[in-house]
Amino acid sequence: MSAQFASLPLPFAQFPIARLGSRFGYRFEGDQVELNADIESVNGYNDLMSLQLWACDASGQPDRAIKVGECAADAFNGAWGWSDALPPAGREARTMVLALTANGEVQDSVTLPNAQQFSQPRLAGCSGYRLENGDVEISVEAIENPRESDNVSGDLNVELWALEAPYAGGAFAGTQIAQVNVGRLGGEQRLDNLNWHVAATLPTEGRWYMTLMLREWTANGYVTRDFAAYPQIFDADARDVTAQPAVQTPAPAAKAPATAKAPVAPAAKPEAKPAARKAEPKAEAKQPAAKQPAAKPVAKAEVKARPMQAEAAQVSINTASEAELAAIKGLSKTVAKAIVAGRPYASVDALEGVKGLGKKTLDKLRASLKK
Repeated sequence: MSAQFASLPLPFAQFPIARLGSRFGYRFEGDQVELNADIESVNGYNDLMSLQLWACDASGQPDRAIKVGECAADAFNGAWGWSDALPPAGREARTMVLALTANGEVQDSVTLPNAQQFSQPRLAGCSGYRLENGDVEISVEAIENPRESDNVSGDLNVELWALEAPYAGGAFAGTQIAQVNVGRLGGEQRLDNLNWHVAATLPTEGRWYMTLMLREWTANGYVTRDFAAYPQIFDADARDVTAQPAVQTPAPAAKAPATAKAPVAPAAKPEAKPAARKAEPKAEAKQPAAKQPAAKPVAKAEVKARPMQAEAAQVSINTASEAELAAIKGLSKTVAKAIVAGRPYASVDALEGVKGLGKKTLDKLRASLKK
């Protein structure tokens, strides 16, 4: 357990009153997360505490850590409970941290060994926008739902936002420029070659960061699932629209066929300056639909979903059973047993030292393995 984890945006207690025991964990089920931990009190402290699950990115910046879930805890009963899960947007694997808090301070924390990658509806391929004469054209190469086939998404919105700061996947503040509702999408399905031309609501004077978001309706309102952040600054004072379409790397084995590539619209300068509009208040990831900015919605996209190419499931070389490893094509039961016996491994490359597993064989199996 770590006495301190710098990426958490909470103060650490100078004199902790409780600590985590040797057993703790979490698991996701749909939009819920289950948390549990043993708690050990210091000096007989038994008041109510909180067990929190945080997702931290590689930057190590506290303002980019996102609280995914939380449940009550006390020294007598420990911590156990279900919570609404609010995972960060995007596909980046996150370092997960369990933190025991009381009186607004972290009493103890533990950094979990395996990074978490969330399975959420996502943007794929290229995307872009063009502002002209008070309207906006939005192009998206594809939208995918990588969840299991029976896991249908909630209603999905494609939204263009002008934000006060670069977006990193959590809460945000700014003005919604436009939105398009594309309806629900079945698991393992995708929509291709999406293009819309809708009315735009420009922000007040200032410099803004343009971001295209894919947002899903949940029990907690619309939640951001994926995004494309454009590097160019939008200067609302000069109405200098210089943003070019951003390219977002598709997920492995899910690249759209060449014939399905969406047109990418270049940015253009608007001819007329629309009326100024005050910036919207800060929008948290957990927000009801009634608080959505009043951008003019358009009709649902009339496009047909088609099956997306399945991604190969990766097996952990440090946690998988012998049977799970032996189920990988090209990996024998003998080698699987040797892998288990040689744990732990710092990386997949470390398997080169396992008897019966040479470099050429490992290269063939690499796509099926993870740390």
